Amino acid sequence: MNGRRIGVAGAGIVGTLLAWRLRLADRNVRVELVDTVSSERGATGASGGLVRGYDPEPRQLYLAASSLAELRASRLLRAWSCYQETGSVYLQADSGHPAALAELERLLPGSVQTRGPGEAPYLATRHAVVERHAGFISPRRLRDEVLADFVRMGGDLVHGQVGGIRAEPDGTVSWQVDGQQRRYDTGVLATGPWTPALLPGDGYRTKLIQYGVYEASGTVPAPFVDEVTGLYGRPGPGNGVLLGVPSDTYDIDPAKLRPDPALVRRTTELATRVFPGLGIAGLRHIVVAADCYTAPQGLRLRPAAEAVPHLFTFTGGSGGAAKTAIAAARQSADSLLHHLAVPA
Repeated sequence: MNGRRIGVAGAGIVGTLLAWRLRLADRNVRVELVDTVSSERGATGASGGLVRGYDPEPRQLYLAASSLAELRASRLLRAWSCYQETGSVYLQADSGHPAALAELERLLPGSVQTRGPGEAPYLATRHAVVERHAGFISPRRLRDEVLADFVRMGGDLVHGQVGGIRAEPDGTVSWQVDGQQRRYDTGVLATGPWTPALLPGDGYRTKLIQYGVYEASGTVPAPFVDEVTGLYGRPGPGNGVLLGVPSDTYDIDPAKLRPDPALVRRTTELATRVFPGLGIAGLRHIVVAADCYTAPQGLRLRPAAEAVPHLFTFTGGSGGAAKTAIAAARQSADSLLHHLAVPA
């Protein structure tokens, strides 16, 4: 594969991890990462950074638990991501599938316990999956450290806006970066909420992400997700707590984001009901961002438009991509290198 080139557009956490994985796996492949000027307005800078192993969807569970296992095993990744192990609680209406819990135990031995109604933390009516080996990271810090290492390893970094994607007659794929053509054997769009504008009509949609950081006078809970209400949260800086609920606002312009007051009210009301002893004393600030969604949900490598062979997307998460990004990037890098090695 000597002389082959892979281009990755989008230097958020997922694009940067993918480019880094590619460079680690094969130094003979030239990898170019395009840091778009819009990267800071994507989901990476706004992510709450919750990392846990459990998820009711089997593929998501495998990626999340594998990511967390690698993170905990790597002194470098723990330091780069500012990982804080606090444990986590996943609240749900039923007890969960035994096969999922067995897989979680296999990937993260000794981490998981289950609690039934009356035993579950926070809400007595819920079942709970309680993980000892879980917590939160700083996705922005991890991205910055991985990006610096990618450049140290000889990866190519360029800056600018991506557009003008097309298939070339020789079978390569190209795009424009601030008016200059860049050509690759394989291209990957890890462009988050800007993907729908680059690939209109391909089933990608933007979605609002919003959470608040609140003052709390009571005991701040460990990172948690309540599957029934959608409420999620984790400890925040100082005596604060990060709280949010999923939005149902799609097809927004990621360059024109505004807080949704209805989401603020719903988050506050749910938190007061779920955590009556939390003592929410006020809202410090609201964080608003956008991400890209498609079906089936989950962060994965996907072939893009048929009109542009050798073009892929690496996006379409269901939210919370930080918890799956490490393993998903490794899987996707392996797939891309296999794709390069197979003659067209």
